[in-house]
Formats: sequence, C-alpha cells, structure tokens
Amino acid sequence: MVSIYRKEDRILTFTVTDGGVAVDISGSTISFKVSKRFGQTTPTLTVAGAIVGDGSAGQCTVTLTDTQTDITEGNYVYELEVTLSSGLVYIAKQDYFTVKRRVEV
Repeated sequence: MVSIYRKEDRILTFTVTDGGVAVDISGSTISFKVSKRFGQTTPTLTVAGAIVGDGSAGQCTVTLTDTQTDITEGNYVYELEVTLSSGLVYIAKQDYFTVKRRVEV
C-alpha cells in the first residue's frame, strides 16, 4: 500500500520481481497509474517511472510532484506497469493508494 498526503512531493521506489527473483528491466519503460478502482479506463494519474542503475536488479522509481498529487483525498488503487525491451507488457504490482488530507497553512 502507498499512502501520501495531498499536494506532497514523493519519490516511490519499487523492485520488480517474479517469484521473488528480481526481473532485469534494462531498456524497459515504466508507467505508474492511479485510479479510483481497478478496470477504470481513464486513470486519475499517470506518471512515467525511471530505472535505477542499469536495471538488472529490477529497481525503479516513480517521482510524484505536488501538482500531480493535488487530487481529492480518498482511497485509490495503483498499478506499476513495465514494458520490457522485447515489447511484452508486465504488470509488476497492483495495490491500494491512499491520499490523505493535510493541514493547509
């Protein structure tokens, strides 16, 4: 589960695995999507991710800006999608994404 505050800058780090073994994501494209529910055709938020290092350890990051996280507080779901250099699309992770209210000064 990912939990953030509304209008917060945040860097999320993921390790892409298959059966507990890191997947080599070298040369892949990373996409992070947030929606109100699974199966929603238009995500609330879509952000490109970045591969950490050479990608052989399966690590990637997703950087969310305060503008991107300026969405209504509540419960969402997210999906981390990896498009491998071969063209295969791999859903690396799906889980809950919560946006919490913060104190506005």
